[in-house]
Amino acid sequence: IYLYIEFKTKSKLMGAILIPVALLINGFANLTLSADMQKSSPLVPALQSNWLMMHVSMMMLSYATLIMGSLLCILFLVISKYQDVNLQAIDESSLPLYNVMLEYYETKLFSPSDEISELGKLKLLQSLDNWSYRIIGL
Repeated sequence: IYLYIEFKTKSKLMGAILIPVALLINGFANLTLSADMQKSSPLVPALQSNWLMMHVSMMMLSYATLIMGSLLCILFLVISKYQDVNLQAIDESSLPLYNVMLEYYETKLFSPSDEISELGKLKLLQSLDNWSYRIIGL
């Protein structure tokens, strides 16, 4: 997903943020944890249950959806520049989020008109708002 977005937007900003975070997490796991914590060991009998795998996988899935919804909310705030946005003026035609994002950035790059860019921005903000509250609501 990261490479696709970087290729389409031609912006290195996301990589400048994600690469150091990934390196810090990897460095923490490899350098600060003791050797006995880095080794795998059998679970205590109380945790040897078939439900543990289900619990862990569902918790990972729920945290992933929460993070995705939160990131979409943050993207909404960044694009709207923390200003009030009236989303009632946009039609209710529902396009997939990636189509709206691509349409917005392509229009912004290839069209000098601010009116088209504002309409695309409002469509993008409406889609981000719609997807973010639906994802967080899961």
